[in-house]
Amino acid sequence: MDKDSTKAIDIYRGFLAQYIILSHLIPALFPKVLGVPGTLAVWCFFVISGYLNFTSLCRSPGAVDYFRRRIIRLYPLLIISFVTVTIFSGLRINEIYTLIPAVFWIKGHMPSNGVLWTIVIELQLYLLTPALAVFLMRIPLKKWMVIASLAFAPALSILLSILASKVATGGIDLDDRTFLSALPFYFFGMVLGLARHQGLKIKAIGYNFIPAVTALLFVIVVVSRNSDFIPWPSLFLEGRYIPVLLTGFLLSRPDLFRVFSDKGIFSRNGQLTYEIYLFHGLFAFIMYRFVAAPGYLMAIVCLWVLPLAAAFSYNACRRLYVRKAITA
Repeated sequence: MDKDSTKAIDIYRGFLAQYIILSHLIPALFPKVLGVPGTLAVWCFFVISGYLNFTSLCRSPGAVDYFRRRIIRLYPLLIISFVTVTIFSGLRINEIYTLIPAVFWIKGHMPSNGVLWTIVIELQLYLLTPALAVFLMRIPLKKWMVIASLAFAPALSILLSILASKVATGGIDLDDRTFLSALPFYFFGMVLGLARHQGLKIKAIGYNFIPAVTALLFVIVVVSRNSDFIPWPSLFLEGRYIPVLLTGFLLSRPDLFRVFSDKGIFSRNGQLTYEIYLFHGLFAFIMYRFVAAPGYLMAIVCLWVLPLAAAFSYNACRRLYVRKAITA
């Protein structure tokens, strides 16, 4: 992956992380205006993860090295978050399953920390990456295949959400917090990674119309979230198309982030995405555990300042550990 693409992805992820934090800082504004902004950003994260993990696997000597890197990347943060939430929620050790990605769980068995569910799903997707990559690498990818995966990923996500909720509860629940509903987004990201790996010119697919379509779908989401006349008052099919359209377009046009590339803070913020993401959830859990209605100043400190400080500190310690391990 070239340096411009790496910077663009870092910057894009950084914006998504701040988008989620902002939605938590101003909860009274976002439900009325943007629906569920965190959900849109999380789906974008799944597409990016599929893209980056496919690329990472292609660069790794083998699956063992790939898994080692992924475990070092996420597990320390996951354990810190799990231990902290367990302490502050009355030692709920029964949620130890959140540390075991091979355990398939669905909505109704959600971790106390609202951020943990996304990380558990990420880890489950990591387990499938080598098998999916072997399947994809045997395909001589064509442009129409990329467009087809873009078109069908959100619809397949909806279908899998329906099937999972039917099996679990007997009813239909389109909530996104399941491994199955995330899988199509992740797979689409891997298809984009394969396209770049095979030298397919993604920007030649005709993505220039995508920003207008994405904006239109976003308006539909906003209207449907704030209207009693629309039959789907939640993020339905049109909402799930936004992440694949937006992320597919931005990953194919890294030059769009050139204006931010020279600003180190944007790239650095993106590199710390997972750290900021997990730590902001951890501080949010603690804050809302003890303060029913925190003021904006406390919310800014707990959801923005402290997570940024914790992310930089954690990343610095991890880099120091890796450096010592290399020189030992």
